[in-house]
Amino acid sequence: MDGSGDIGLTVEGHVACLTLSRPKKLNAMTPRMADRLYEAVVAINRNRDVRSVVLSGEGGRAFSVGSDINALDQYPQAWDFHNRMQDYPRSVRALRAPVVCAITGYCLG
Repeated sequence: MDGSGDIGLTVEGHVACLTLSRPKKLNAMTPRMADRLYEAVVAINRNRDVRSVVLSGEGGRAFSVGSDINALDQYPQAWDFHNRMQDYPRSVRALRAPVVCAITGYCLG
């Protein structure tokens, strides 16, 4: 990934590190972050060298506080927002390598 978004991805040796990188908003997930998380998962699954994944949140105050409710106005109906929230765990579950979550701070939603 190009490193310009709210999801960071680095690979060192056989370990991929996925980082939620929105510390000022306590790593609250946005629709853009959900898309980038999915893209990162696809990239990890294509990399045959990756044997494990570490998922963390930047900033130390929160792993993630869940979905950013300020993004509600981007959806025609609240139900669409709810359905989109399901994308985050689906992406993580789609990882083929074992995942370790490095949780510091709040972990909500």
